[in-house]
Amino acid sequence: MSIEITDSEIGTPVLDATGLEIGIVSLVENGTAMLDPNPTIADEIRSVFGLARPKSDHIPLTGDLVDSTDDGVIRLSVPNRSL
Repeated sequence: MSIEITDSEIGTPVLDATGLEIGIVSLVENGTAMLDPNPTIADEIRSVFGLARPKSDHIPLTGDLVDSTDDGVIRLSVPNRSL
């Protein structure tokens, strides 16, 4: 099942399938969330204000990788090493 990812998930922490926090959603482009694996406080603030831009270390997360989007976090269906 594919979960739709929207702009409302920007700034949301992302957990892998093992429960490890692996970053935040920095922006969403065409239904694909961009995972920032090493966010600084400045990156988080830019994300909240819609000023984030994808960087070379960002990882695209399509809806088919997302297990759930509840409790203020996004849980992936795969472990971090599978990304």
